[in-house]
Amino acid sequence: METYDVSGLPRVAAMNYIKDIIVHLKTLEGSLKSKLSELELWNSRVPLAERSLREDLKTLALEQIARIQSEVTTIQAEIASVKLGLDVMKDQLNSAVFASAEVRDSADALLREMEDVVGAPDRVTPVLNTLGVDAALEELKKNLQ
Repeated sequence: METYDVSGLPRVAAMNYIKDIIVHLKTLEGSLKSKLSELELWNSRVPLAERSLREDLKTLALEQIARIQSEVTTIQAEIASVKLGLDVMKDQLNSAVFASAEVRDSADALLREMEDVVGAPDRVTPVLNTLGVDAALEELKKNLQ
């Protein structure tokens, strides 16, 4: 469990700690996207197993769906917690403890800077993944017929 308190830290150390938390948040968001794609894949396999009258495959797919859904829920809860923690630290940076004109806007600037470093959200890969999944699904359907 992370500690979201930077009030006792020097300004530079606080900002470095916040950077580490932002990197952790971005990692969690990437994991969530991956798990959601995996969940979609297993959800698409249930009807295929039903159509091919393969109860064993259907059972396996449902077990995987339950496992992945549990992981998704855990990751979503952690993301929410980290975001709340970042808000707390942002408020601390903007408080009297770090009272200088330069520091007041530093939390928002830091978030923007980290997005520049980490990069903008990838909007192309999910579309390509969907196309790949659709092609694989069509091939699987052909093989089952």
